[in-house]
Amino acid sequence: MKKWINIFGVLSLIITGYGLISAVLLKSPYWYSFFVLGGTFLLGYVNYYKKNKTIFYNLLKKKKRIIKIYFIYLILAVIIDLLGRFLFNFWNYPSYDLFDYILNVLVVGYPFAFFFVYETYIFIIKEIKSEIHPIVLTIILNGLLHEIPNTFAWEWVYTFPFFALEIFKVPVIVLTLGWFILVYIPVIVERKVK
Repeated sequence: MKKWINIFGVLSLIITGYGLISAVLLKSPYWYSFFVLGGTFLLGYVNYYKKNKTIFYNLLKKKKRIIKIYFIYLILAVIIDLLGRFLFNFWNYPSYDLFDYILNVLVVGYPFAFFFVYETYIFIIKEIKSEIHPIVLTIILNGLLHEIPNTFAWEWVYTFPFFALEIFKVPVIVLTLGWFILVYIPVIVERKVK
C-alpha cells in the first residue's frame, strides 16, 4: 500500500508540473485540468503522510463520501458558471468548444479545484503556524497559484465590465471576493457532508 501511495505522489508531482509548464511555456488552454488533478493528489499525498484526513483518507476509508462531495462540487460548478459566465458575463473560455468546456471546466476544473483548495486549507491549518488566519492564507495562496499561470495560457478570460484594477493581470475582485467564495465552498461542503 505504501509503495502505491509513493508512486501516486510522484505521478501527482509530474502531472502538476506538466500543468504549470503547459500554462507558462506552452501557453496551452488545457493546462488547468492537469494542474488541479495533479495538485489535488500531490497535496493529498503530503497530507496523508502528515496524518491529515483528506482526499486519500476518503478514497481509502470513505469512498461514498468522496463521491458525494464530487457530485456536490459538480453541481456547484454548473451553478457558478451559469451565473458568472452566462448571466453576468464575468468570464469566458475562448479556446473551448462544448466538449472541452464540459470536460475541462465542469467535470475536472471546478471539482478538482475545490479538492485542491481544501487540501491546501487542511495543510495550512495543520502544518503552518501563522498569525494570519488559515482561510486568508488559503485565499492568497490559491488565488495566486491558480490565477497567475492562467495569465500565460488564458484558459479563462475575465470580462468584468466595471472592475479594472488588477494585480499580476488578474482582477483584484477575483483575488479577493472570487477566491473568498471559492475557498469557503469546499470548507463548508467538507464540514457538512458526512
